[in-house]
Amino acid sequence: MKKTAWVILCACMLSAMFTGCAPAASTEPLAAEEDAAAFGTAEKSGNDETGEKMIGFRAKYVRTDGYRDGEKYPKTVWITSARELEEYCEDNRERYYLESRKDPTSGRSIGFMDEIQRYDDDFFEAFDLLFVILEEGSGSVRHEVTGVRVLPSQNGKHILRPEIDRLVPEVGTEDMAEWHIMIEVEKKYGQAASEKVDPVIEEKRADGLPEPACRSETGGHAAEVTGPYGRLSVLIPDTWTAEPAPMDSGKLMDGLYGLILKPTDAPADHLELYCTDSFGVCGTGLSEETRDLAGCAAVIGTFDDHAHWDFVAFPKDGAQIVARHTGGSSWTAAIWNETMAILDSVQFDTGVAEGGASQFIRESEADEIAVVMEVSRVTESGLTVTFRQYDERDAGELIVGEGFVLSRLEGEEWTEVPPVIEKGAFNDIGYPIPTQGKVELETNWEWLYGKLVPGTYRITKTVWETTGEGASRAYPLTAQFILAG
Repeated sequence: MKKTAWVILCACMLSAMFTGCAPAASTEPLAAEEDAAAFGTAEKSGNDETGEKMIGFRAKYVRTDGYRDGEKYPKTVWITSARELEEYCEDNRERYYLESRKDPTSGRSIGFMDEIQRYDDDFFEAFDLLFVILEEGSGSVRHEVTGVRVLPSQNGKHILRPEIDRLVPEVGTEDMAEWHIMIEVEKKYGQAASEKVDPVIEEKRADGLPEPACRSETGGHAAEVTGPYGRLSVLIPDTWTAEPAPMDSGKLMDGLYGLILKPTDAPADHLELYCTDSFGVCGTGLSEETRDLAGCAAVIGTFDDHAHWDFVAFPKDGAQIVARHTGGSSWTAAIWNETMAILDSVQFDTGVAEGGASQFIRESEADEIAVVMEVSRVTESGLTVTFRQYDERDAGELIVGEGFVLSRLEGEEWTEVPPVIEKGAFNDIGYPIPTQGKVELETNWEWLYGKLVPGTYRITKTVWETTGEGASRAYPLTAQFILAG
């Protein structure tokens, strides 16, 4: 198996929907009077000759998303009353995600609607609120308002200049992100006194820089599962849970092994991310597009013009990584955005693998008796063999014994695994295969072949069909499997 690895594009992703405060003010909500005191102490002079000065402010950061082709950024919007804030929310509810959101780790409410609750009539008596709305090509980019500068203007008003750092990591996700930066300023520096707002945005490398002292975000954590084809890992927000589904666990809708991911806000539906050695779809009403996710040309499939995708497939040598969901009817737009950010963090390391898995080959079936041979729970010492009759046939009784032969792929040739003992023998026991049923046989080979080393193997067993008057017919069946190491 060719060993490759997917390079993770995300060093600090999964901040979808977070808020923070600039170091200039307390992290706790303040009453309007307390804000006035805090803002007053923050004010300081700049250049005495020009009349420039830095003023006190308070800033919050909320990711609201809402990408629209052709939209121009940055944007600035003044909000001078509770009524204007209400109207802004109504007018932009379909454009941006302006709903409430809770961080289950801290229990703190962190959504747009949560952050604006304190902006009531009492607040707007002393302050104006400035929205600086930014768009980023990566959800990994952070922001920090480092200062708010007032510059004099010839008409008696002033120019308000928020100074904002874009903290850009060395590597990041490729999900589009829109942000509302909320800057609170005293009324005397607000809309009525400002000729215009002229934000200055400077890019800085985020790696190694300290986070703002009172920034609070949902963060994220890694989830992983390891199987015979490699280690599958992903970064998820703290607002999601991850359940590993190892080989042969039976937890997945499809695939060999993977992760079951659930948003805590809508756990009725979940996302499955899994490794499979075979994935294909067909049928009418399927549309596909290719999109760069996690450094790969992922195929995104949608059936019957559904509002959201039905599967995402990452083609790889030897195996595929596939994402599917259980419908997502309870998911909000923000959760759907989070699913794509999660998928953009997928990493598959074929250099770290364990366990074994079956591989379908044509020799596993005998159409004449409608029997298929399957293997599961593969280890270095043995496996489970299942014989299943998938269709009714006009045949005699079907019997399978305990005997088997192991072969190993050496280059392009199959060679029998050498036994570790001489003249090994199997018990002469026959197990009937029920009509349109199955029989499972626990098979251990350590006594005969020892523990197997990593590689590709085949196990061959014989099904006997009784044809009457003591006669029988043999049907050798072969199942293929791999052992990782």
